[in-house]
Amino acid sequence: LNLVEGISRQAAIAIDNARLYEDVTRQMAELKQAQAQLSDKTERLSQLADLAQSVTAFLDPDRVFEAVVEGSLELLRTAASSLWVVDPSTEETVLVAAASDPERPVNFEGSATRFPKGQGLTGWVIEHGRSRYSPILAKDPLQQQKEWVEREGLVSQFVVPLLRRGQALGALVTITKEKREFSLEEWELLETFADQAAIAIDNARLYADVT
Repeated sequence: LNLVEGISRQAAIAIDNARLYEDVTRQMAELKQAQAQLSDKTERLSQLADLAQSVTAFLDPDRVFEAVVEGSLELLRTAASSLWVVDPSTEETVLVAAASDPERPVNFEGSATRFPKGQGLTGWVIEHGRSRYSPILAKDPLQQQKEWVEREGLVSQFVVPLLRRGQALGALVTITKEKREFSLEEWELLETFADQAAIAIDNARLYADVT
């Protein structure tokens, strides 16, 4: 009997140890994941600060436009980015800069370069002053370039307004070639970057007016 009890106790201890090991292993994995996420977030915030500084360093509008689309690509690592601004004289939405990842090139030739006020996805974002996410771009009811979208194999799109003093100066577009759900953190990153871009564009315009 004592032998059986001893074996039972040893078995119980072994089971408890196994459970403890599993718990510790799980907790260590969760801790490593949390540390990796924190490190990634810290890296992205640092990257955002650097990009915002580089964008606001220019006073030439064309340099600002180019820096904005390049910064957007670097920040979210998408296939392409484009920048649209409102033409004050016509109120049309005009494409002023575009860039794509060399490994996933997007040809902007043949795509629209301007839209009447309020039309298209960028027009909607500018008019409403709100971001818009299109999980399947070709199926978005506001999409007006379906042929180009399908030709270039574009899938998901995220558009944020460039807000300055409560007014939308334009919109920043980022596009993928695979279906992608942007996280809340990525939304906040791009919207914050767009705010800095709006400041840079406004400053460049003011500088151009006085020179």
